[in-house]
Parts: sequence; C-alpha cells; structure tokens
Amino acid sequence: MAHFNCSELLRKCKNSLLERIPQKVLASVAVIFLLAATLLAKDAPPWPLKIEISPSSSFGEFRGMRFHTGVDLRTKTNQKTGYPVYAIEDGFVSRMKVQHRGFGYALYVDHPSINSRAVFGHLEDYAEPMATYIREKLKKMRAHFGIDDFFQESKFPIKKGQIIAYTGESGLGPPHLHFELRKFNDELIAPTSLGMIIPDKRPPDLLDIYFEPLATDSRINDQFLP
Repeated sequence: MAHFNCSELLRKCKNSLLERIPQKVLASVAVIFLLAATLLAKDAPPWPLKIEISPSSSFGEFRGMRFHTGVDLRTKTNQKTGYPVYAIEDGFVSRMKVQHRGFGYALYVDHPSINSRAVFGHLEDYAEPMATYIREKLKKMRAHFGIDDFFQESKFPIKKGQIIAYTGESGLGPPHLHFELRKFNDELIAPTSLGMIIPDKRPPDLLDIYFEPLATDSRINDQFLP
C-alpha cells in the first residue's frame, strides 16, 4: 500500500537529483542548449509579418475533433486588417483558394530551398499579380468564391521578403493570419523545427500541482481522491 504526504513529497523534491548535479555541468548543458537554439534561429526563415509576432493559437493544439494545423498570429491591433504578408523564402505560388468558410482567401507558396510549403489563411486580399488573377476569374464566374486553382513554378514566382498578400478575416474567425508549413506531400511541419521560435517574454507560473493515486490501495494525504 502506498501512502505519502504531499507537503513532505514537495519538501523532498528540493533535494532532487537535479540539485545534486555539479553546477559546472548544469552551466555547460545550458550553454550548449543556448548555442544550439541560437544557431537554429540564425538560419530560420523569418516570420511572414513585420509586426510583433503574437500567437493566439499554437501548432498542434487540440480543437475538439482535430488538431490545429498551424499557428494563428494576432493582427487585431486597433481592429485593423490589411497588414502585409511577406514571403519567408524564394519560391512560387502553387495554389490559390477562395472559399466562403474555412480559410476564406488562402495562399499556398512552395519553397524548394527549405523543402516546405507555406500556407496562409483568412486573407483580405492577394498582392499583385495574384490579386488581378483572382479578381478577373471571380468576375468571369460571376461569383464571390469557389476558386481552387493550382499553378506551375513559372506562373507566379516569389522572392524572399516580397509582399504576397494582406491579412484579413475571411472565412472563419476574427482578424488574424493562419500560417502553417507543410512538406510537398502536405505532411505538416512544426515551425519550430525550422528554427521559427517566438520569443517567450513571460516566465512560467506554477499555479497548481496534481497528484493521482495509481492503485486502489494508494492514498494521498490519507485519501483515495486525487
């Protein structure tokens, strides 16, 4: 039978194995991780916005019946849309999609140099010459949506840093930019794997700690309840 007191357990945690590791070893490990992170970030593609990068949703978070496939970047400052979206690397527009729901105005840009496809959703509009292409096709269709066109490399070549679109609130959700990375087979890529790390300016706060008995004869503070 397992019995223990939470306060006693927390007191003992202060004398954990981590605290018995020599400080020089811990310092060396910390330096190695910092250098690795710095080198990774140095070669990382830039974020597609030139405003403060502030995520409202993260990659892979659970959304009821699915996982979030990208990172949502806030653009709601002053209730404003229309922030320029910049190409993260050289490449070409491989797909444009205009739908009533979902991503709304969406743009897909292939980047062979990083073996990735960038996807941008909820756009307000495309930059030229993509904007003219979409506008003329919608006019010809006499519709406001219903486009899902794919393109060869030569149709809309893109240079790193080029303005390719403008943020909006088309499709679902308030003003924000949905940004995701995929392989060319559409397998999802975490932006952090390419070194795209958002600076964390807030230290963590330990608000709660949870203990749960793992056997029927276990007790925590003389109780079976967690």
